[in-house]
Amino acid sequence: MDTGPTSDPQSYTERHLRCWNLEPVERPLIVFVVGGWSPFLEAVQDVGEKEKPLTPSDLRPEEFVSYYQRVYEMESRLGDDARRAAQPFPAVPWLEAIMGCGVRQSGPHWWAEKLKVDLSQLGEVRYQWDSPWAQKYIEFLDVFAERLPGHPTGQSVIRGPTDLLAAALGDEAAIMALMDEPEAAMCALEALTELSCDFIRHQWEHTPSFLGGHVIGQYELWAPGRVVRLQEDAISLYSPGLYRRFVLPCDQRLCALTPYNLMHLHASCVRLLDAILANEALGAVQMSMDETTPVEGVLPAYQAIQEAGKPLVAKGRFTLDDIAVMKRSLSARGLCIQPVVDGEEEAERLLPALMDW
Repeated sequence: MDTGPTSDPQSYTERHLRCWNLEPVERPLIVFVVGGWSPFLEAVQDVGEKEKPLTPSDLRPEEFVSYYQRVYEMESRLGDDARRAAQPFPAVPWLEAIMGCGVRQSGPHWWAEKLKVDLSQLGEVRYQWDSPWAQKYIEFLDVFAERLPGHPTGQSVIRGPTDLLAAALGDEAAIMALMDEPEAAMCALEALTELSCDFIRHQWEHTPSFLGGHVIGQYELWAPGRVVRLQEDAISLYSPGLYRRFVLPCDQRLCALTPYNLMHLHASCVRLLDAILANEALGAVQMSMDETTPVEGVLPAYQAIQEAGKPLVAKGRFTLDDIAVMKRSLSARGLCIQPVVDGEEEAERLLPALMDW
């Protein structure tokens, strides 16, 4: 049986590179997501239930180091294909905060408050590298690089231009702006895209190379160059026509930053998949099989991504039966399977079925 190469750097990098290059392989990449859908929440020691504002000074990167030390101890036992990247705490709406939104917290939940601006003012937004939230994000990267040598650091959850537009104006107002003030909305999305690009380039300066490349945070794909993780959750409310007109140019601009980019999607975006895959600069596509969606419901989307010649990252709470269905329906070429499990015992139970593809 093939085994995971976490202890062999050359095997590790070669396996990930074959995935990016869609080369023939015996089995897909395997990356376990241990701890459920939100494993990072255990890193927070005292969240409290009372709603309160959150400021950069409330976050101390040193307090998260012990969490990643436990992750790396577990990683050495899992036998999968991952080297997990330490990343700034992903529950924080980082880019919304950098844009100027207030941030609030209640228990394990963090959210951005709407900006008190109109649509035309969003067209003037620019990335401020010295903003307190940007500096706190960079501090996380620097602390992890220093305190966790030998492990990768990576990008946190950074939402895309449509998410920033929705955060600034509200979901309904953002959608109405596309139809009522299309020129101003396009100008705002272009400005938010440039803000995102500038932020990504800034964080690259503080993300050390790992084994000659970099790791995409959260999805743990290594690549031989700079990487970027993209996300546009707000597009679940868009029609294919709105996506092509307003969002596709933004996503093309973001993907052009590096060929080693990954777009995070939910099954709710299936109707937009043809438009999303029309982006020739798009690298890998990650699609989550949500809790209420059977594997058969997301399988056509998985197949479409593979048929489009894109590496596929399939994430979900997969059972042994789900894995059997995917074995019959998906090629191992360019495929990364990411089972969400509660603990190491569940990962150990699924591993043999994944190794024998």
